[in-house]
Amino acid sequence: MRGVHDRHSNIPILGRRQLEILVHTALGHTCKDTANALGISVNTVRKSVRIIIEKLGATGRAHAVMLALLRGLLDLETLKDLAIPKELESSKKDTTVFEQVVTYVAQGYRNKEIGLALNWSEQTVKNFLMSISKEFGARNRAHLITLTLISGLLDLENFGF
Repeated sequence: MRGVHDRHSNIPILGRRQLEILVHTALGHTCKDTANALGISVNTVRKSVRIIIEKLGATGRAHAVMLALLRGLLDLETLKDLAIPKELESSKKDTTVFEQVVTYVAQGYRNKEIGLALNWSEQTVKNFLMSISKEFGARNRAHLITLTLISGLLDLENFGF
């Protein structure tokens, strides 16, 4: 795809509006909320999210957020400033299962693939993700990744290229 990457690096070029939409995605906003906040149509947001995912080579929104953070397109400190304080008051998890599941989500794996890796059913993965998302106040998988990174439960250093 022409014009997707900067000539001198492997970092995808995203427009200003695409970056705004990506920030809203990282904060767990729905397409409707994002459209209202930016004064654009929901279809424009949906189309932009698809383009962002494609440009980043991601498998979904959560994976796109992680890749954008790793590539320096998003700044974790800025997201931290924008996050609602209640969302940051999550309890610390010390289980490796939590870290494994969230890491798989950040890497773009689907529930079925996570289940296979952990020898769980797909429904068990869904239930676990629903439970931890509720605990964190996360609105979706992308928001869960952002919140776990902000709270220090997931470390960007573990996802280097």
